[in-house]
Amino acid sequence: MASTVLPETSGWAKKEMPAVQTEQLSSLTEEQKKPLRLIGTVFNTFILVEYEEHLLMIDQHAVHERLLFDRFSKEIDQNQAGQQLLIPIIMQVSRREQQLLEANKDMLSKVGLNIEPFGENEVSVRSIPMILGQPQTEAFVREMIDQLQSERGTVTMEKRRASILQLACKKAVKGGDRLTEDEIRDLVTRMIDEKVTPTCPHGRPLVISLSHSEIDKRFRRIQ
Repeated sequence: MASTVLPETSGWAKKEMPAVQTEQLSSLTEEQKKPLRLIGTVFNTFILVEYEEHLLMIDQHAVHERLLFDRFSKEIDQNQAGQQLLIPIIMQVSRREQQLLEANKDMLSKVGLNIEPFGENEVSVRSIPMILGQPQTEAFVREMIDQLQSERGTVTMEKRRASILQLACKKAVKGGDRLTEDEIRDLVTRMIDEKVTPTCPHGRPLVISLSHSEIDKRFRRIQ
């Protein structure tokens, strides 16, 4: 893969980084904007980027997961999370599961799932979250039922967040997935342009940095 110069950081580098990386990434918090140079990937998992005197290693799954999580959260807040199905999906459920889904109808609607009773032991799925592919719909509804059964009581914001995180994680590219150069460039550019939180929804860092001097020390080029 040829080295590629990406757009300027547009302020992303000035976002607060996790404490463990603060010292290593101090140069990224400076006011000046410098271009990033895309080097390539390693293990089909980590994207390598040169920025000033740093080598940045970016977790492709963590970055994509954060981007999906933020996008879906915004769609929910704007009541735009659902995608109507041309033909509703009919699912078999137990009477108890049907009642559970009906009791949580409002919460499910907020994450883009519109489900209605259909006979005694079936439900009709009329809309799904926009980032969820139709072939995965039934499996996702089953997981939502399991989640609702394990978390009794009042629907909380944490439940909503958990369902968003679950969606984002399932749809994100995985470590080991081979991405094209355009896909890699798109991920890094969106990470910068959208000024994402520097951790994935699970709290893992998106980026780890090694300074030029630290690499020199590892090779004993300097003391």
